[in-house]
Amino acid sequence: MGLFDRLFGGRRKDAELASAEVDRSLALDRLGSTPAGNAEPRAAAAPPNDPANSSPRVAARLRPYVPIPPGRPPRSWLGGHPRLPEPFAWPRGDSEPFRFVAQIDCSELPDGVWQGAGPRRGWLAFFVGTRKGRVAAEVVQAATLGPERAAPAPWRRDDMHLEPYGDAPDDWGYQTPCWPVEVIAQREDEPDIWRAWSQKRGSAEQPTPYGEEEVDLSRAEYQPYDWETLRMLVGVMRKKAADRKQAALGALNRAIGAQNAPAPNQAIPAMIRSEAVALAEQFAQLDRSRPYDPEVWVPFAQAASRWRKLSVERELDRNEPLGHVASRTAHYADSLIRVSARTGRPGTTAYQQLLASREPCFALWRAINADDRLPPATVQRSTNYEGFRIFRAEQPAVWSEYADRLKASFGALSDLEAALRLRYTRDDSHGFGSGYRASFPDSWDEAAAQLQSYLATSEREAAATTAKQPDRSPEVAHAQAQLAEIEGAERTLATLAESVAAAERGGAPFDWGEWRPQVEALMPPHAFDRRRVLLRYNQLRSDLAARAYTRDPATALLPEPVRTYFLARWAFDAAFEIACVGGPNHGYTEIVEPEDDGTDLLLELPTSTLFGWSWGDMDHLVVAIRHDALRRGDFGKAVAGITNGLLG
Repeated sequence: MGLFDRLFGGRRKDAELASAEVDRSLALDRLGSTPAGNAEPRAAAAPPNDPANSSPRVAARLRPYVPIPPGRPPRSWLGGHPRLPEPFAWPRGDSEPFRFVAQIDCSELPDGVWQGAGPRRGWLAFFVGTRKGRVAAEVVQAATLGPERAAPAPWRRDDMHLEPYGDAPDDWGYQTPCWPVEVIAQREDEPDIWRAWSQKRGSAEQPTPYGEEEVDLSRAEYQPYDWETLRMLVGVMRKKAADRKQAALGALNRAIGAQNAPAPNQAIPAMIRSEAVALAEQFAQLDRSRPYDPEVWVPFAQAASRWRKLSVERELDRNEPLGHVASRTAHYADSLIRVSARTGRPGTTAYQQLLASREPCFALWRAINADDRLPPATVQRSTNYEGFRIFRAEQPAVWSEYADRLKASFGALSDLEAALRLRYTRDDSHGFGSGYRASFPDSWDEAAAQLQSYLATSEREAAATTAKQPDRSPEVAHAQAQLAEIEGAERTLATLAESVAAAERGGAPFDWGEWRPQVEALMPPHAFDRRRVLLRYNQLRSDLAARAYTRDPATALLPEPVRTYFLARWAFDAAFEIACVGGPNHGYTEIVEPEDDGTDLLLELPTSTLFGWSWGDMDHLVVAIRHDALRRGDFGKAVAGITNGLLG
């Protein structure tokens, strides 16, 4: 890790937490100030301190039915489509329609849910999306059921941290199955059935039956059973081939980029090392017998600020993708705001300047990402140094304009860090993760240790610039050979896909035995990760099967071995992937605090294999509302957030 990263650091998760903590008060304000939606007012319920509410509080748990009871029309369900009467306008966000996630029959809810507030007739339909770059929710209240409403646009994989199928074909039509749910009353003085999801799933007590599954295409329960599942299997293989091609291009890009890279700039690391040595000598001469004063650290903080600026300049000179530097700069601002807000510094001029700098940093990042003139920042997992080297040579004015703005933005943040008396520190509990302390070192020993880490890093950086650069030609040749092999597999797969499509168009009966030899021949371990391809195929096949099953549980469209296999798999997932209504939420989010009697949990959805949705980093989607708004039936004030870890 370079000095830039050592002094600057910052993980993506920390940056997201930064925004959450700074905007927590804004989120709470929104709970009480969002314009009302189309909710119908209802009579006020008894206040929380009424004697009638002295009994144990009640929440509801929504557990998907697997198998679906025959002859029972769904009244509450997760996924699928809403059923809402006119007038109805599909909610929209920044640039995309909101996504429907649930519709609940209020008559099925326990009487005591939401402290007795909220409707007990009609339905609540939940939609989630983004507004101003943040997760948002709309809750639609309806007195009766209406026609099924199809979404106006498909649910894309990158919507709102939704990542259902990372290896799905690019044309995969993501659609959640519609699972009716059992509404279960959950008293606060009884064991919470939801805890099984977080505490037992995957344990020795409740092992995941398909956790180490090997998908065997010779067995009936795993085989494609119609043209759609075969096309999907071939599509997954083509997607994996495309990913492998990008990885090979990345390796080739790295090798060529390293071979063509300019000679390391030795002047900047040498200057930083020289200054670090001088500061270390200056520190050693200080009188450590007197009480430590944080003022001692001022020159060292100012020096670290200068080093950060120089390191950014050096990174840009070695053709670091502009988008990467812009991302680091924007998240640097978030990290500084977060720690400043925690430590009571908001009243300072420096903090106000810091707040004012945040949006321009993110705006510059967005502008760089949207500029079609720039090359992609990455080639698969490889940073695109070679692409930016070529771009810089061909369009120096454009590169310089962005580079100068980035240097100025980052430099201003670095100066503000010193002015706010913050300092970068390594977080050893997360390897090379990072964070910010709220103050300068508070003892002689701590200051000495921090300075020593600066000095050691500067020495490594200086040594690296003088090392002889290795010959990259063998790496280039190896990457070129890999790329040629994968491109050959891509051509063969394209021919196979055309053959399947032609057979389907011609009305040929589906026969897996006819296609299996061709598919198997294209999955050698050296070209694909065979196990991952088959596991992803099986997950997508589960989605297709679930759509068919939930549309008509009595359908004979699924072959019996496939139906039996998936019902067992779905039943296991449904036992743990339980949604929550009312009571305390189980994951931390800035919109609801533990023991907050003024806010009610409308819905909490965990990340789910059954539905194929993933919220944030495998966390939960939470929709909440202020209690007084819920009593009024004012669902326009509902807000949403994504949790970060479980509460105790």
